[in-house]
Amino acid sequence: MSLSWTIDIYNGMNASLNSQVTNLQNQVNDLNDVSKLNKTEIWVNNQTVSLAPDMYSYWNGPFYPRYAGYIVVAYWPSTATDTYARVIYEAYGLLINSTHTMSLHYDNQISFGNHTVGWVYALFPVLPLSSNYNFEIRVGNNDTVGTAIGTVTITYYY
Repeated sequence: MSLSWTIDIYNGMNASLNSQVTNLQNQVNDLNDVSKLNKTEIWVNNQTVSLAPDMYSYWNGPFYPRYAGYIVVAYWPSTATDTYARVIYEAYGLLINSTHTMSLHYDNQISFGNHTVGWVYALFPVLPLSSNYNFEIRVGNNDTVGTAIGTVTITYYY
């Protein structure tokens, strides 16, 4: 074995180790962002909805929360009616301590009211779920006579 061959081997090992360190640092940075709720995913982007009286539009995938965080439902109404956002999900097997688990059924509705100027927002906390859990986001119209028309954006912060 020549000295240059040995140096080439060590240079190759050094490059591989540097690549692994960079990869691990990227993973740490990503997890730090998750721990600070600095990451976002837009699940619905500026989708127009037309909501007949006592009806709602809903979205239930293919997205789901993989980490604890919150969902913001943003609504820009173009007609004034009694509108709302609602999030419904079930989480099973939540670990309470080393020997106990519980299930949670979450169902919360936040009214947008009769707002007609600019975006209005509703914020919902979420727990991590797998893709086979029931998870639904709704925007609806509580009015009994008027149709609500507006734009919806749903963003997941984690």
